[in-house]
Amino acid sequence: MKTSLQIGRFLVGGLPATVVFYGSFLTLTRTGGMSYEWATMVALLLSAGLNFVLQKFWAFQEKKIRTIPRQSLQFLGLAVGYFVASVWLVVVFVEQLHFRDWTALLAVRTILASASFLITRKIFTN
Repeated sequence: MKTSLQIGRFLVGGLPATVVFYGSFLTLTRTGGMSYEWATMVALLLSAGLNFVLQKFWAFQEKKIRTIPRQSLQFLGLAVGYFVASVWLVVVFVEQLHFRDWTALLAVRTILASASFLITRKIFTN
């Protein structure tokens, strides 16, 4: 499959996972009364699960079932690393580099999306 098609599918496949992350976070905290710490962890797991399925089977067209245990652990590690790096880098961009918060978030998400694509492709093509 061409890299440009993979990139397009990667980006489109990430949209539902983003909606699930924010939607479940808001539902759990606003309606469910869950603390934001626990809601973040649950939302991350739900989002990562959906994103795993979309990236593996649709974006990268990787159909092997026997690779799911290894790939799911690698993908969860990527999701947690992405989350931690996002928070840390936004703080650096705002506090040290004097970006506006929304500009920092946009820059960080763009940088990390590029890295995430490369790592995700490696997970599903290895």
